[in-house]
Amino acid sequence: AALEDFDGAVDLDSSNPVLYVYRGMINAQLNDVQASGSDYLQFFSLIQVSPVQHAEIRSGQQVSLNVDQGVLFVLPFTAKAGQYASALAVSRSGNVNPLMVLIDSQGNPLAGDDDSGGSTSALILDYPIEADGQYNLLVGHSLGGYTGQVILQIQISDTPTQ
Repeated sequence: AALEDFDGAVDLDSSNPVLYVYRGMINAQLNDVQASGSDYLQFFSLIQVSPVQHAEIRSGQQVSLNVDQGVLFVLPFTAKAGQYASALAVSRSGNVNPLMVLIDSQGNPLAGDDDSGGSTSALILDYPIEADGQYNLLVGHSLGGYTGQVILQIQISDTPTQ
């Protein structure tokens, strides 16, 4: 019923970014990672003012991001069909609450997460890659805080996490 309520609220005020975060959380609880990714991507599009293009990241690599209000990091990576992509974004300083979206090379949202990594950490776990290509992780902030250092780690594997 909460999803229906938020759908109605979005229909009434589609320019309110907060609605997309809450609807994304509901979709995540319903295990609809694509819908949550779509909602979080819409949130980013409504609040983001300055995207920061990062160099391509590799499996096992850890990067530090200085997140601030309205800043969105775009982190490209390459994966092959049949692999699994996992990423974890953890707040290391400040009051930032990381939010993360996985998109394909055409900008379509595939998955998104706000807090399922524990505390305020964002986690995308074992997303099945369907096609060879370039993907992007979008990392910014959610509603719980927007300034601080975020540590992001990505893992691309041939088998899902045990």
